[in-house]
Amino acid sequence: MFYLHASNRTENLLQHMAALIEASPSGSLFEREYILIQSQGMERMISQHMAIHFTSWCNYQFLLPVTFLESIAEKLDMEITPDSFERSVLCWRIEEKLRDIDEDVYTPLQHYLTGSQVELKRFQLARQIANLFDQYQLMRPEMLQAWQHNKVVTSDPAEFWQMHLWNRLLADNEGGKSRGKLLQEIITALHRPDKISGLPARVSIFGVHILPPLFLEYLQGLARHTDVHLFLLSPCRDYWGDIRRRKDVREVEESSSIHHPLLLSLGQQGRDFQELLLEKVQFADEFISYEEPYEKNNSKLLHKLQSDLLAGRFPESSEDVNADGSIRVVSCHSRERELSVLRDHIIDLMEKNRELHLGDIVVMAPDIQEYAPYIPALFDDIQHSIADRSISRRNVCISLFQQFLDLFTGRFGWSEVFDLLQKEQIYRQFHIYSPDLEKLHNWVISAGIRWGLSSQTREREGFAFVENSWQSGLERLLMGV
Repeated sequence: MFYLHASNRTENLLQHMAALIEASPSGSLFEREYILIQSQGMERMISQHMAIHFTSWCNYQFLLPVTFLESIAEKLDMEITPDSFERSVLCWRIEEKLRDIDEDVYTPLQHYLTGSQVELKRFQLARQIANLFDQYQLMRPEMLQAWQHNKVVTSDPAEFWQMHLWNRLLADNEGGKSRGKLLQEIITALHRPDKISGLPARVSIFGVHILPPLFLEYLQGLARHTDVHLFLLSPCRDYWGDIRRRKDVREVEESSSIHHPLLLSLGQQGRDFQELLLEKVQFADEFISYEEPYEKNNSKLLHKLQSDLLAGRFPESSEDVNADGSIRVVSCHSRERELSVLRDHIIDLMEKNRELHLGDIVVMAPDIQEYAPYIPALFDDIQHSIADRSISRRNVCISLFQQFLDLFTGRFGWSEVFDLLQKEQIYRQFHIYSPDLEKLHNWVISAGIRWGLSSQTREREGFAFVENSWQSGLERLLMGV
């Protein structure tokens, strides 16, 4: 069965999940609780709440939607392994195809792939097309099916060369099946009346605000064999999918002016997801727990805004609400300054509210990795943790290996090489100790090492002299010994 849990407060949805687990615990002590998420921050929030609620929270597994798809495919004997239609592999396959684009259909690409740095242009174009085809496999499967019959579905002239390029990829013997086709085969298998063993007793989807249509069909098929619970956070209790942006409407109706502008301008993704749910999913039951945040004479500006969003329209009366600081807009000139101001605000809030704890504070950003280098320095005296970073940022060894590879795209400057050597994971492997680093630094500078491995590597930059290279400096050091 497919169940919907909707609320305007994340806390209510977490209580729904806790009550669900209490009401119907797993039949076996060793049976896992499967939860689909889209970010590590949501994983941490759920874990903290469940640990507080149950005192002991274990034997659970958080999965990304694609990872969960692979695990279910294994139970259907349809294992999805890294194939040639995976984005990173697809990029290089497309790069190879772009080397042969003499046909007239590729005229737009031929004009682009001329002039200087053709190799770089070809790779960058292949990467963009690979990202596009990767999205098509889940978001536009009908279009890809039409392409196989040489039928275009839009009036965009770019579709012709995209269709031709896609069919060339399919024609490769080693091409295999696209992800979209594999997903459709899984959906077909899930809709069969045969009972499938080994599926989890319950699957929860939490903090996911958009899913491809094909993935919703997949969840609907999975709900025929197990319980699927979708926990949906929605700021508005009513359906607002019919609200259109004013710029999309030639004549603005009088009734459209009562809709809240934030739902009009910032609610596009939520509206699209609501429409998909109505079109693709049939819920067996719905559990709704919207909570009115505004209490007259006992609320703040933030509560008033949340209340207006919940109703989906402007308030009938223009009540005066004081600027109490619950909503603040701060403009800063740099990311470092943003974090510095944020730190001051957090300290101020905790000084004024002794009941506020650090665990109650969540800081969100479009890309937290852009701020990650500054956070440890500015928040060194405030306990914190950074979520939603890529594995290259979280895993020190992978990060160092990536830094090592970056040397080969640069000039091997002494500072770049020395920055890498100063990492403990590196210098310990060469039996170098921390006090030796300053001595090595002085040797490098005194030997005149500046950039370039040798005269041969400098030829790529248009230079052929050996002076001030690593080769020259090391020879001077050895001659002195």
